[in-house]
Amino acid sequence: PGDVVRLSTDSLQIHCVNIGDIICVHNESHDTVIVSPGDWRLLGLASSYSPLSVVFYVDSTCQHGWAVTTQECTKDKWIDGSGTENHNLPSFSNGLEAYSDLSGYSHTQILRNQTGTPSYPAAQNINAPFYLPSLGQLHYLYLFSAQNSIVNYSVQVISGHTMLTANSTVTNTNNRIWSSTQSVTTNKAFYLNWLNGAKTDQNKTSKYYVIPIMNF
Repeated sequence: PGDVVRLSTDSLQIHCVNIGDIICVHNESHDTVIVSPGDWRLLGLASSYSPLSVVFYVDSTCQHGWAVTTQECTKDKWIDGSGTENHNLPSFSNGLEAYSDLSGYSHTQILRNQTGTPSYPAAQNINAPFYLPSLGQLHYLYLFSAQNSIVNYSVQVISGHTMLTANSTVTNTNNRIWSSTQSVTTNKAFYLNWLNGAKTDQNKTSKYYVIPIMNF
């Protein structure tokens, strides 16, 4: 569901991608492969490949979906300056409605192309092919990576850290994750609480964690 622009796996002769698989890039040829966390360790791929992301959702084709960055997470404001409504983005009136939003890629493209003041650092500071996930996409990520699941396990295998740690343990005061989903309240956007999966809208000038994802 959601956006269709993605990293193509059609030429990789993959029969089925699994949640927790690792997308990695060869250090010299830049060829992309998708392997299980077990194969990553068994084959010693760290010597010639760089891990790019970990699969957390696979669609009905069994070859495409979404994958989350393996990098440690940073914090950013959703917007610099006044937290006004962006008229180029859809707005959602409540968290339940916002869960239907799966268009993080297109939201990020819109925010990246904004010029002048205000700026949108939570989206603009993410390097392609990654983007700021929508609230619906963050919900999928939470379901398959919180509580030490296979996704978080894969991130630990290849990077040595868990999904949110940035040299410290996540606490109740810093476990909020920005989505690219805008609230109908003009100065707010939705975040997801990594501790309990709750969704809330908050002032866009707040500084919360950003977890980039990508299509494949």
